[in-house]
Amino acid sequence: MSRIEEYRDELRLFAYRMSGSLLEADRLTEDILRRARQGPGPGAAGGAWPLYRMAVEACVESLVEKAPRTLPALALQPSDPVALNREPVHFGWLEPFPDDLYPDNGAIVEDAPGFLTESLFSTRESISLYFIEALQRIEPVRRAALLLSDVLGWDVVEVAAAMVTSPAKTIGLLEDARGDMDGFYLRDLGRREPPSDESATAVFMRYLYSWETTSVGSLAGQLSGGVTLQVVPGAAWYGGRDAVLAHLEVDRLSEGAEGRWRLLPRRANGQLAFGVYRRDVTTGLYIAHSIQVLHFESDLVSEIISFEYPSLFPFFDLLPQLSPQG
Repeated sequence: MSRIEEYRDELRLFAYRMSGSLLEADRLTEDILRRARQGPGPGAAGGAWPLYRMAVEACVESLVEKAPRTLPALALQPSDPVALNREPVHFGWLEPFPDDLYPDNGAIVEDAPGFLTESLFSTRESISLYFIEALQRIEPVRRAALLLSDVLGWDVVEVAAAMVTSPAKTIGLLEDARGDMDGFYLRDLGRREPPSDESATAVFMRYLYSWETTSVGSLAGQLSGGVTLQVVPGAAWYGGRDAVLAHLEVDRLSEGAEGRWRLLPRRANGQLAFGVYRRDVTTGLYIAHSIQVLHFESDLVSEIISFEYPSLFPFFDLLPQLSPQG
């Protein structure tokens, strides 16, 4: 592996935080590495700042005139809980990021260190969907400065080198970016933790069982009273346990649908997640359907975000289809 290639995971995560899209981040990473192979290699400031200079340039260029990515519950009114044929609403939506692609290639934990010195946000928080969503509302150049300083832990001189500007202007960018984050970031949502490692397996299995047996009653006992369900890119969302269950009972978990779904546990954005497959009635095969990211209050599910992007399955080490269960 070349020295430049060693930075692929770091650069992809930076591009994801900048863009809010895993697919776009992967494309940008290839572009950044191509530029790097044609120019100077990693340098002295942690070995990375010349690459990050290219990353900032590529990401900012890609974001020109693009609408910020968000989530349905932050952009739209709640949906009719039994509506099935809603007109599509065209927004840029966030995409999930698998924990296994984090540069450490390990679990995202609260006390993980910054890349170089000290970050102002914990590792889990800085990859959470609500942190990423807040970033998308910040002007891209400010966004890049905030990431390099407050997430990666670079000092002002290093940030200025990567941003191709002066330390004085960098300080101004950071002050503006931090003010923006204070206004946009829903910290309580971004700082939620998943169930402990000791209880995660039991939580996984209860939830998986409810979906694979289409047991609305079983699922009801696992949801908090204020649970929300968001569907991306369908642009629908439902608030409150009754509304969520009513929607699922009519649509996803309707009577007679047992065996329709298969779920494989994963982790995404520092939370528990599932790769969800739907059975094809003609072939009997289970076809890639969505990535569900769950949030919790204690061991109760407080939010389900269903990202219906089968193209993301390879990033989560998931096959495009599965054979029927025996």
